[in-house]
Amino acid sequence: MSWCFCARVEVPTSHSSRQRSEGADMRKLSIYFLIIFLPVIAFSQDSLNVTRTGTIFNLWGAEDNIAVSGNYAYIADMFFGLLVIDISDPMNPQPVASCQNYGPLNVVVSGNHAFLADRMIGFSVINITDPLHPVTLGSCSIEGRVQDLKVSGNYAYLAVEDSGLVIVDFSTPASPVIAGQYVTELGGRCLEVSGTTVFMELQNESIILSIDVSTPSSPSLIGSIVPIQGVDNMTTSANLLFTVMEDEGMRIYDISTPSAITVVSTFAVAGLARGVTVSGDNVFITDRDTGLYIVDISTPASPVQTALLEFNDAIKEVAVAGDYAYITGNLDAVTVVDVADLANPQVVGNCGESGFAFKIANQNDIVFLGLQDGFIRIVDASNPAAPVEIGTSPFIYKIWGLEVVDDYAYVACSQEGLIRLDISTPSSPIIETVYQTQYQAKGVEVIGDRVYISDNEHDGINSLAIVDFAPATPLLLGRCLTPGGEEIDVSGNFVYVAALDSGLVIVDATTLSSPFVASTYLAPRPVQSVAISGDYAYLAASDTGLVILDISDATNPQFVSLVDIGYYAVSIAISGDHLFLGDYYGLIIFDISNQADPILTGYHFSYSVADLAINQNYVYTAAHSTMNIFDVLQALPVGEVHSATIPSEFELDVPFPNPFNPSLSVTVGLPQAADLRVVVYNVMGRRVAELSNGRMQAGYRTFSFDGTGMASGVYFVHASVPGKLNQVKKVVLMK
Repeated sequence: MSWCFCARVEVPTSHSSRQRSEGADMRKLSIYFLIIFLPVIAFSQDSLNVTRTGTIFNLWGAEDNIAVSGNYAYIADMFFGLLVIDISDPMNPQPVASCQNYGPLNVVVSGNHAFLADRMIGFSVINITDPLHPVTLGSCSIEGRVQDLKVSGNYAYLAVEDSGLVIVDFSTPASPVIAGQYVTELGGRCLEVSGTTVFMELQNESIILSIDVSTPSSPSLIGSIVPIQGVDNMTTSANLLFTVMEDEGMRIYDISTPSAITVVSTFAVAGLARGVTVSGDNVFITDRDTGLYIVDISTPASPVQTALLEFNDAIKEVAVAGDYAYITGNLDAVTVVDVADLANPQVVGNCGESGFAFKIANQNDIVFLGLQDGFIRIVDASNPAAPVEIGTSPFIYKIWGLEVVDDYAYVACSQEGLIRLDISTPSSPIIETVYQTQYQAKGVEVIGDRVYISDNEHDGINSLAIVDFAPATPLLLGRCLTPGGEEIDVSGNFVYVAALDSGLVIVDATTLSSPFVASTYLAPRPVQSVAISGDYAYLAASDTGLVILDISDATNPQFVSLVDIGYYAVSIAISGDHLFLGDYYGLIIFDISNQADPILTGYHFSYSVADLAINQNYVYTAAHSTMNIFDVLQALPVGEVHSATIPSEFELDVPFPNPFNPSLSVTVGLPQAADLRVVVYNVMGRRVAELSNGRMQAGYRTFSFDGTGMASGVYFVHASVPGKLNQVKKVVLMK
């Protein structure tokens, strides 16, 4: 490890339900120190003890906009950065280059430069004199998330979510600097520039501001207008401003007098309007649910539909150059449309496959990859070096959570609720059951017939729902409100909710009909994911890294340790004594046998990890643009060796003590290295713990099972090695 100097640290605190009932505020306790040193892992190479063995898919994020200049289209791709597409042959567009920038949202092309607004830095200038070799010239850090970007002259205008309008002077491309700001607490959502006026819609209010930027260092408000609802995109032509709104369509404004904007006309679309651009006397509107509208605006007061080109899949943004329109979408990353005959547009070419690999789960070596745009791709990974796609699910809307148990996949699908897929034939999954949640389903965990769902809404209403899926019609058993809700894990009678800014929320579900929040733990940074093992909770806490808590008393979780990985932790999984952490930059593995001092045992960078799943000594990752398979055998434990003696046969020893309370020791003899799985089941045949699932060296391997929080009674320990061992021992938990 290396060490870094900090002047301030946010110390995590916990709050019990009793404290909250007495009116205690759930706030972070900020303690200031003159000097404090925190451990930070130093990675000296791209990988350690981890090898990428296979990959499948090559998805483009392409969620944001597209610009066209000459024979090239430029796309702001969330995961690849700036993508360059050769469109000299519209019927056969080809990707030819890229320039890595993290999370670009917008791209504007002017002359020999492309300008990017991204999530990490803010604003960047790319030299595209040679489109085949784009090079970053300079960048300017912007505080807050940039929502939109436009360029005029030597200035870039950025709508920033947290602060409003930021103006950047890039007259020296290698050293762009902030020239001025128009600050508003409501923030900026989208904008357009016309002459010396910027028209910007506020982030949280349906208000369009007119801002005079003739003096960039001191922009000033000169007018405003209130549209019917929030604007999603806008563009200008001559003295007209064209805006599109999801539920209303297009609205045209007269901006000849910027201080007194007036409505000229409206144009309705059938679905949800997303993108808009103007070419000559025509407006091109992308409708997410319907397709591409071409509208004649030669008489702005009376826009007339010329054509509607329907698409089977959602489309996003549009750019027009000459006789062609270029559209980004969910399936084809770029679609080329011939619009020479405006009344009869025709698709003539496409390039790339768009998608966002966001969630992943597995049933042994059959892997289910959840794309956030609504599909699950099924992969046979029995040959880790050459995974093969074997099926695709029906469209099931936006995927936020995914859990696979036996013959079913449980999918949290935002406002569509919880969907259960029958995957008994993995190549042909079918929708079996739909359970409509109250808000938006984000996380899911399955224990037997019970399904735990984190259900939240954008306005801060969050809840945990417990649903019985045994009946033909799922039955709500109980619900409780929570401070937040994303991914969840269940251990014993408690449900652990990763609640982003609200930290870790622990729900007591002993009485299923009346669960309640037992405690919360406010981590230094948003908690993205949680995994429970024994008496410990492991949190993927964004750019804080890995946080470990002692939850032996679930009403009063205690801080144990923190590992600052230096990057951004988003997903987490545990197998035995090893923890697998998914980060925006790669996969990191720790030995957590000593929770107070986790030991780094392996890592692999270069591929982001949005989610991960474990299958013995292989880890499957949803890597935004692809699915990767990693061999992690060299980073895994070899188990505890009791003596130099190698057993003569595969055998599950009698667990000790028996009866037990609450700890049980389980020993398995392996005469040779083998893939060992050790699982504990209750009398209903439901898995309550997995003690081992990976490659073990020869010898006697001992594992510990903790029955804290579980009911007294009979349990079964099952040890298996494919073709070698299949034994069960009965044990009794007696409290």
